[in-house]
Amino acid sequence: MRGTATRPSREGLPAGGARAASPAARGGGRGPRRARPGRPPPAGGAGRPPRPAGPGARRGPRRAPRRRPPHQLLGLGETRIRTVGDDWEYIATGIGYAQVLFDKVLVVVDHAELAGAIDVARAEKAEERARARMRESGDLGARAEVDYFRAEEALKRAVNRLNVARRVR
Repeated sequence: MRGTATRPSREGLPAGGARAASPAARGGGRGPRRARPGRPPPAGGAGRPPRPAGPGARRGPRRAPRRRPPHQLLGLGETRIRTVGDDWEYIATGIGYAQVLFDKVLVVVDHAELAGAIDVARAEKAEERARARMRESGDLGARAEVDYFRAEEALKRAVNRLNVARRVR
């Protein structure tokens, strides 16, 4: 008859009429591998590619190792950045770190000041105050050592700011 579909027979099916779900349930493994039409079978016999042998031989696809992005500690100094218009800007920066990402560099520092925004007169006064504090700490107590260290750090910051400010003038 035209337009009617016939159902397949249910003979030979398990109880309940359901088909077996997996090849293992049907009574055995994967069966023979068939070559895909239009492609030659892979080399190595039995339809499988040759496997590497020996210690350290790769098995499966090679994956790139997952590494943390590299980072670098930064000391007191200057940092230069390139703007979109290919101009360079200088920044007086303190201690911190720089982390290299895929398409940018992240810089985290305790203080930063653009070269054009540095007040040169204020930086010169800070340098003189730091030099005076370093001269007057004469005793050898622990407090004097802390004061000398602070004065030395203030002097380094002031000199750094002056050097960076001179780049734009």
